[in-house]
Amino acid sequence: MKARLSTFLDRIRSSYWFLPALMSVMAVVLSSLMLFLDRRYADRIPTDAWWLYGGGDEGARVLLSAIVTSMISVTSVVFSITIVALTLAAGQFGSRVLRNFMRDRGNQFTLGTFIATFVYAMLVLRSVRGLDDAEFVPPLAMSMGILLVFVSVGVLIYFIHHVASSIQADSVVRSIALETEDAIERLFPGAIGKENPEGDGLRAEEPEAASLPKRFDSEAKMVRAPRGDQLRIIDQDGLMDLAVEHDLIVRLRARPGDFVVHDGIVAQVWKEGDLDPGVLDDVRDVFVLGQ
Repeated sequence: MKARLSTFLDRIRSSYWFLPALMSVMAVVLSSLMLFLDRRYADRIPTDAWWLYGGGDEGARVLLSAIVTSMISVTSVVFSITIVALTLAAGQFGSRVLRNFMRDRGNQFTLGTFIATFVYAMLVLRSVRGLDDAEFVPPLAMSMGILLVFVSVGVLIYFIHHVASSIQADSVVRSIALETEDAIERLFPGAIGKENPEGDGLRAEEPEAASLPKRFDSEAKMVRAPRGDQLRIIDQDGLMDLAVEHDLIVRLRARPGDFVVHDGIVAQVWKEGDLDPGVLDDVRDVFVLGQ
């Protein structure tokens, strides 16, 4: 379960939809809040404040329409140019550069900012009414929309600088190094070996020789892959718990990164005595398949 949750979180982190979708929902909430304040405190809002929008309904429609059009245009053009630049970088450093680009929170936040501003402007635009429909121009909501435009311009400047820096060779190597160090800390959290009494460093421990029962190959049950796919991760903690609980000996026949075919053998399980068939299903569940 822990491995599946980790895989799901990694997919979310590497996706371009989660953070922009979350920011779009926040834009919906913000627009509803600002329109509520405009309606609730319409008689208390100062009309001559310099920081509030003071135009009419026609000007509000033109302004919001310009925001809607510009946000979508900027989003499409900027990311199209960026993909071209990353394609050239991928040809020099490898296709994993695109994966790092997808995982980059700065890129996801940039896309989310543009989309959220677009959604906000669309929702406020539909609430603006003229004289024929009991005029309503929300000054607070309009002012917030203008503020979001300035924020989007700042994010655009940051994005251009960020992308230009991220595709440089030293940045690519640094990101790979940080990801490798994170994987080492995650997979091997403790110090390897024991303190050497004759020195200040660590000495490697001699691994104990593993021996299998003589009947293992003839009596072991096969755990087969439910479908053909890439083996993404093995829940090692869950597998160890199963082995201890049911007194199992498990031999892994595949490692993360391998492609397994449908009904391919991923592990062998042996137990002294009768083995509950349901245990094989539990062992199969620790192998997470996917792209």
